[in-house]
Amino acid sequence: MTVESEQKQKTVKPLEDEVGEAWLRAQKEVEANPEPMQQVEEEEELVAVGVISHHEALELLCLREGLGGRGGRGGVHYHDGVSLDLGRSETMVVVTEEGIAVPVVEASHPRHPQREAREPALVATWGELEDIVDQARRGRPGCFTLYTDGTQPWKISAVSLQTGRAANLLPSLHVKGPPTVVLGSYRMHRLDGPRPGRYLGPAEDTRRKLDAIKMKKVYGKVLDTTTGLGYTAIAAARCAHVTEVVTVEADQAALEMSRYNPWSTDLFSSPSARASQGLSPIHMVQGDVCELIHSFRDNAFAAVMHDPPSMALSRAAVHLYSPAFYAQLYRVLRWRGRLFHFVGGHPKAKENARLYKTVMQRLEAAGFKKVMILASAQGVVAEKGEDRKSKKALHARNGSGERGSGGKAQRLRAQREFMWGMDFLGEEGEGLE
Repeated sequence: MTVESEQKQKTVKPLEDEVGEAWLRAQKEVEANPEPMQQVEEEEELVAVGVISHHEALELLCLREGLGGRGGRGGVHYHDGVSLDLGRSETMVVVTEEGIAVPVVEASHPRHPQREAREPALVATWGELEDIVDQARRGRPGCFTLYTDGTQPWKISAVSLQTGRAANLLPSLHVKGPPTVVLGSYRMHRLDGPRPGRYLGPAEDTRRKLDAIKMKKVYGKVLDTTTGLGYTAIAAARCAHVTEVVTVEADQAALEMSRYNPWSTDLFSSPSARASQGLSPIHMVQGDVCELIHSFRDNAFAAVMHDPPSMALSRAAVHLYSPAFYAQLYRVLRWRGRLFHFVGGHPKAKENARLYKTVMQRLEAAGFKKVMILASAQGVVAEKGEDRKSKKALHARNGSGERGSGGKAQRLRAQREFMWGMDFLGEEGEGLE
């Protein structure tokens, strides 16, 4: 390990601890200060060339000290292996005396390939990168967009018209990876684990939710009742046997956050681009799922992912926990289709036990079977199964209605007919096809 890398680790470690302890306090300050939200309309038409957090800012600051690089002329160095999209991919940056720049590609004649511009475009000065790290140290981490026109990095934020709360894109606290959204002081995904080696971020949180209903074995269409950042919809679309994902979102702030989020790009890509990456079609619908669900036909979905926001956020969220909505989920789910209902919190905690119990009772009242708690995913799993009355009706259709007149009895009779050459007529033959 080099001296520079040791210094880098010493810099990152205390920052992680400070960010992890202070992020909740920071969101209350952001909610009380609406000034950053006023920049949305002014910068809406600008095209961002990257999104970084304090993790990437720290790495870029290390480049100023001469770490790595391809070499260059006149104090300009080209460096590979740097992420400008929150760790999703790596690209090349230009290290200058002023800060970090990116190679700008200028448009040329259609018959000729594009050429690299002579002067790289500055996207962030060293002072601006230091300010991003300093905000994280003070408990106000965030994700910042980078522009090539001289605009300073802008902290991604918005105001939810549905809840009236401030929404911010919050990066992973310990490692680079998919961010989450903080609406007021409520996180959209779990951010648990005090140590990087045991960290549970949005990616692992999404995986546990999908594994709860064995999404890899689901055949057919999937309904995602709340899009959020689109992690659930994208992950479900990657499953081999899922034919289509229908995802619904009512909050415009969540959609704004997902448009800026590099990890949500597949949500807005073209159908051909999704198909080239092995993704099933994703059908996005903006609106209230409590109303839109009435337009879905019966038995339309093989699986349903229900990840409602906390009821403390808004009154509208209460309807997502209502018996009437559960009845609609049961209607659109096909037989033996599985439902995952995220509840949040540990089920054995006193403040959560009552909510878990209420959700399970209402799901059973709606007709769901095999309702059980899955603590690892902090939710409830249920299945749409037939009740006893429908099973008796099925036996009556298959045979004479007597016990043992089902499929096994029919197979035995067919074997006797083949072996003995007998024709089953009269009362014994009733119901045979």
